[in-house]
Amino acid sequence: MSRTWLITGVSSGFGNEMTKQLLEKGDTVIGTVRNTAKVQERTKCHGGSRASSTL
Repeated sequence: MSRTWLITGVSSGFGNEMTKQLLEKGDTVIGTVRNTAKVQERTKCHGGSRASSTL
């Protein structure tokens, strides 16, 4: 069963590694980042969509 996760800080460290593993197993990740350039490649690799908003 696929799950959906909300992870803060997906561009580095623990959040990055967890995101990588979850996407590889087919789960959905909603992640927050400060710099979207750091995660663009991962979005492309996993065929996901991306929406961004600056707060």
